[in-house]
Amino acid sequence: MLKMSVANRKSRAPGQSTFSLSKRRSSMGHVQRQPVMRFAPTYRLEPQTPFNSETAQYIIKNVMNHFLSGSSYNPKTAANLCKGISEEIKSRIKLQKADRYKIICVVTIGQKYMQGFSAALSFLWDATKDRYVSYVYDRPNIFAIGTVYALYYD
Repeated sequence: MLKMSVANRKSRAPGQSTFSLSKRRSSMGHVQRQPVMRFAPTYRLEPQTPFNSETAQYIIKNVMNHFLSGSSYNPKTAANLCKGISEEIKSRIKLQKADRYKIICVVTIGQKYMQGFSAALSFLWDATKDRYVSYVYDRPNIFAIGTVYALYYD
């Protein structure tokens, strides 16, 4: 029989897999047994592919310059423009395949018209593994701030 006993499971090395049989019914009503793989946890605490801040900075700068070059502030299209820029940045950074990181992208667009702007964020942060990258696009009539947070999760 392919099912391992409890004593045999305890003696195997970490990372080895076991499998048991599961029952499935076919369209004809016959019972078919198929192996179901089970994996032991790896207990890995460090990412195999860490988040690269320099590459993320390059991506944010290129995407924001591409989308915003030659444009002026329009309150009717600013929300959709923010969403489009944010999705493009996030999808390009996810292509870098940073292992075990959640990617959060925030883009803010505003009109420069003799006013100030300030923003604040607060959250729990692991200074050894979590990262952020920010880029400011500044022109005479428009400004934009793009920030990417890479938060490590186990």
